[in-house]
Amino acid sequence: MKTFTFDLYFENDSKSKLPHPAISQVILKLLMDKKFITPECVTSTEFDYQIDALIEELESIKTTARKKYASDQLRQQKRSCKTNL
Repeated sequence: MKTFTFDLYFENDSKSKLPHPAISQVILKLLMDKKFITPECVTSTEFDYQIDALIEELESIKTTARKKYASDQLRQQKRSCKTNL
């Protein structure tokens, strides 16, 4: 699924005088501004590692959010039961 929040920043030697062939980073798109959320990666292996770390972190955030939603829903159900008594 494509999101419109993240994008790939890829700079190769044709754009600048880099001491290495290319760099890539994941950017957070905020209107016209770019915020990098990964360090510069000079190999695809490095980039893969950073993406995997982001996925792991997002999965952890998703798990935490699910627990919080479940807890909140339970609290609201208890509150609803008390008001119906």
